Amino acid sequence: MARTLDSRVRIQHDAKVIAASPPPSGPTFAQAVVSVIGAMGIVLLVPLALLAVGTPVALAVRGLLEAARWLLRMMG
Repeated sequence: MARTLDSRVRIQHDAKVIAASPPPSGPTFAQAVVSVIGAMGIVLLVPLALLAVGTPVALAVRGLLEAARWLLRMMG
């Protein structure tokens, strides 16, 4: 049975041995590449989200203005 003090030190009661793993050395090259690709994906999704929200709003405003113009032409 093992008892954990923290994430790197493990004490085994039956063997009376303390095993410690070395500290992590930082991200590997593959992890860095995956992080950069993820960041690029987020950067490219922001303009797409702006277009997805802004286009219907712009079309609605244009439609309201066109309807108001049509009503003014009919009245005058």
